Parts: sequence; C-alpha cells; structure tokens
Amino acid sequence: WVMRSTHWIPFGACDPSMGKGETSDPSAILVGGWDRELARLCVMHAEIKRRLPSKLEADLIAAQREFHCQAIGFENNNAYEHMRTTLMQAGIAAGVPLPLIGITAVVGPEVRIDSLEPYVIGLSPRILFHAALTALLCELMLRGAQMPGELRSRAERASPCADAGARSRRTRRAGRRTEVLARQSRHHRAAVE
Repeated sequence: WVMRSTHWIPFGACDPSMGKGETSDPSAILVGGWDRELARLCVMHAEIKRRLPSKLEADLIAAQREFHCQAIGFENNNAYEHMRTTLMQAGIAAGVPLPLIGITAVVGPEVRIDSLEPYVIGLSPRILFHAALTALLCELMLRGAQMPGELRSRAERASPCADAGARSRRTRRAGRRTEVLARQSRHHRAAVE
C-alpha cells in the first residue's frame, strides 16, 4: 500500500520486552489499519527498539495520540500484566486512554511468526506492509533458526538475486557495510562514555 485511507480502522500491538543490555529483546509497538472493504490489515507504523518502562509509556501514548487505535493487543506474559494496568493509568493521566488488551502467548514466537506467512506472502495477502517498515520485514523474515540455507532462502524473499554470483556479491557488500556500521557504533559509544 502507498497511502493511508481515512476509512481504515486502527489497531495496535505492543510487545513490552525489556532489558538492560545489548542482548536483551527489543520492545515493539505496531499499528495497522483494518480495511473493511478489502479485508486487509495495512501495517503503517512499527517501532522496534530497546527501551526502559518510562520510554515505552511515552512511546505508547504518542502512538495512541497519533493513530487513535480502537484496541492495542499487549503481551501480558511474565510480569507484564501489572505493567499493562500501570500504562493504562498513565494514559488516562495524560489524557490519552490506552485500550490495552492483555494477550497471553501459548506457543513460541517462531510458531506465531511462521503462522503469519500465508497472510503475508500468500497468493492473496491479507497483511500488507508499508515499504518504509524494512526493520519489521527483516525481523519477520529472518527470525528463528539461522542455518546458512535458511538464511539464504529467507533473504531471497526480501530481495531476489538473479544468480549465485549476484547473491555472493551482495552478501560481501552487506558484510562490509555491517563492519563499518559496527565500527562507527563502537566509536560513538566510546565517545559518549
């Protein structure tokens, strides 16, 4: 999809994963518009990053202020149920009610993500992503087991290559860019500390 429609019904989702280190899971806030006419969900907003509870609160309120979601699914596994009710109270205090609906996962993340595949890449997709949401698309395509063959086939979904030589050249270029970004990140962290 290219442009938002005024008749979409906005819904949100929040995975409140938190942690203190670089190895902790990032939290995610997503918003999609349900198109009743075409029976499709158009994902229009995704923020995936590590954040403290206060930042999650501010980001959720900002997303609700912008999109006016009818409901926001909120993972309440672990100790997140208390957080959900606290965030709802904070939203009311800020004048932006947060309609957080607790959702308890009963299967692993790989199963949940893989179950979306027919709706995303099937013959008649029902979940569409805005092209600007590359981080979310990569997360969905590359999640799970990362054996070389699986990684190649998943990466091929995102950006098909004409032949093995083109794939190899692209992989080498991406590796060089990753090394440069990692170096820049280390220098930035050292300067900040």
